[in-house]
Amino acid sequence: MAELSAGLRVTGAGPTLSYEIVEPAADPSKQSPVTLLCLHGNSSHRGVWRLVARQLTDFRCVLLDFRGHGDSDHVSPPAYNPEDHARDLEHVVPSVVETPYAILAHSAGALAAARFIPTSPPEVSLPVAFVWVDLDPFVPRWQVEYFHQGVGSVTRTFPTIDDASRGFRRIYPNIPDDRLRSFVVEGLRKSDGGWRMKLDPATYATWEPGDLRPLLAKVATPTLVLRGADSIVSTAEGAAALADGLPDRELREMKGASHMLVLEHPEEAAQTIRAFLRAHLP
Repeated sequence: MAELSAGLRVTGAGPTLSYEIVEPAADPSKQSPVTLLCLHGNSSHRGVWRLVARQLTDFRCVLLDFRGHGDSDHVSPPAYNPEDHARDLEHVVPSVVETPYAILAHSAGALAAARFIPTSPPEVSLPVAFVWVDLDPFVPRWQVEYFHQGVGSVTRTFPTIDDASRGFRRIYPNIPDDRLRSFVVEGLRKSDGGWRMKLDPATYATWEPGDLRPLLAKVATPTLVLRGADSIVSTAEGAAALADGLPDRELREMKGASHMLVLEHPEEAAQTIRAFLRAHLP
């Protein structure tokens, strides 16, 4: 199994961010020179990518907690939109991501990457490939309001871990129990009387992802758009917008998969990603 270096810290555009490294296979002949920077979504943390990273044994993988998520710093006043995460990436990439590198980005992480690629300073190296996982470039308003109205779930104290898991289980019934519990536990902290989410509630309350469609034409990086066929988060219209807007893209749909396809089907996701990377990396 790939080795894990966890509990690492790097300074972003102000906040200190937490990350871990999943090392590649020990045999140098089986190692790719490409590093994979793995980015999570708005209600998630770096652990969402760990199972996929452990399948991608030929790559060094850097799993990052965005500001306000996981073990990274919260910021005040709140600044948790794609442009804020993109500014952090401008610091993270030169500090901890060896080049050449590719970006694997789930959900809102894809919006941050799509903002970062065309707007980062010239001295910051750009990815040689990009995997965009299951989110529309223009997030429907009902999804934004869903987060705004969900602040109470972030501030709530759950008596037990099972109580904290119940909401995720209703939405994602196909994630195996052990995977779901591990993912949920990693996103919790012990609190008086139970458990609370590590998330800054302001990540929900202030999230305004904007419209990324005007930037797509500037994302020249070869891009794999990976969508769960049963996702209620991404849409056919969003996939069409990505197909029309991205200059160099491939679209793949995983049958029987939801928005959390990287937890439901990590082996299949890793196989699809590896095939894309092998076809497009130098």
